[in-house]
Amino acid sequence: MRSAGGAELVNDTPSNAPSKRLSRYRSDYIKVSDGPLAIAELGLPALRKECPHLDSWLTKLEVD
Repeated sequence: MRSAGGAELVNDTPSNAPSKRLSRYRSDYIKVSDGPLAIAELGLPALRKECPHLDSWLTKLEVD
């Protein structure tokens, strides 16, 4: 991910979306169940720190 320039820059095409990359790496990956589990394990503070766009979006939701 670092070689791609960060977590938010790996989603450059629909066929290269993070969920598609994970599916190629692990055939048993299920986005709707594994994604939320990964987010819960990582925690929002860590995700917000690594992903400024996500942090900005969440901040906007919190304010509105």
